[in-house]
Amino acid sequence: MSASGPDAGEDLTAVLVIPMTIFFALGLVTSVARIWSRIRPEWVLRWDDYTLIFGLLLVIAWHILQSINSARGYAVVGLPPVPERDFPIWVAQGMLIWWGYCVLRISMALMLLRFHDTRTWRWSLIALIVVQVCEIVVITGFNMSYCRPLSAIWHPTPDSHCMSGAVMMTHTYVSSALNILADFFLATAPLAIIARIKRPLAEKVLLAGLMTSSLCATVFAGLRLALTQNDHRIPLPTETHRLVLFALLSVLELSLLLIGCNLPCLKGPTHRVLLKWGIVKPARHAAEANATSFLDRMPHGQHFAQQLDNMSLQEWGGDQSTRNEEVGSQRNLVAKVPTEKSIA
Repeated sequence: MSASGPDAGEDLTAVLVIPMTIFFALGLVTSVARIWSRIRPEWVLRWDDYTLIFGLLLVIAWHILQSINSARGYAVVGLPPVPERDFPIWVAQGMLIWWGYCVLRISMALMLLRFHDTRTWRWSLIALIVVQVCEIVVITGFNMSYCRPLSAIWHPTPDSHCMSGAVMMTHTYVSSALNILADFFLATAPLAIIARIKRPLAEKVLLAGLMTSSLCATVFAGLRLALTQNDHRIPLPTETHRLVLFALLSVLELSLLLIGCNLPCLKGPTHRVLLKWGIVKPARHAAEANATSFLDRMPHGQHFAQQLDNMSLQEWGGDQSTRNEEVGSQRNLVAKVPTEKSIA
């Protein structure tokens, strides 16, 4: 039976599924490309890659559950949900997507830990990781104890007890604010390092764009928070329209966060492919292809050069044997670059 009204029976499945599928495909492709570049020709997976893989599995699980919802008429106006059938999936989706947000941010923080070795840099990122882990624990506990027993969410009984809507909203505000602040920090923290390197402006702009790509997810997080805070700020015809828009904003935020985790790690592999295809030319001088040309202007230059090499942020032409020889000679040069500690 469909509900009365001019929009009764309207199917919004395509509005949700098409962009959801496109951005999921982009996230999946960039994730596979990143992992492939880390295991071929040499296995160099690190903790940020393993957490990225775990985050990708959470994203896939969320999409599977959302596909089940869509097949059951989640986006059809006037088709009410079946509580015993649909609400358990909604609860699982709520935890999966928040776990995905936190795990992907942890992956980004672990990646940035290799950029610099100052105490402030390391402890700031470690503190962010701790906050994200605590958020996972709190969100899990909150969702599992929202109603006592938990089954009262979809099958209320006279002796069941659930938290008030005000508690739920406060939890959402605090969690969303922490996530937005974390996104902003992870995106802008590397800019100070990028601004100091002696590279062409176009390359620095490219690096800055790759590192700040996750800010796109912050935009959708703000829109999702606005939709949660006050339904009247975004006028919508029906409750189904609101649910579909909320799911769409959530999945776009998650997918863009996944893509933002991968893009900084794909600059080097992409450059190698372009060299192989002949689209770009190999560097003619070593100074154009390595990090030593700007290390004298940076503290902890040797460490930063090593991380650029590990992350493949700088690549150059030539076969593998030539590259290995150049890497060895560049590291010898880097070892001679004075740092603040040696000068002191």
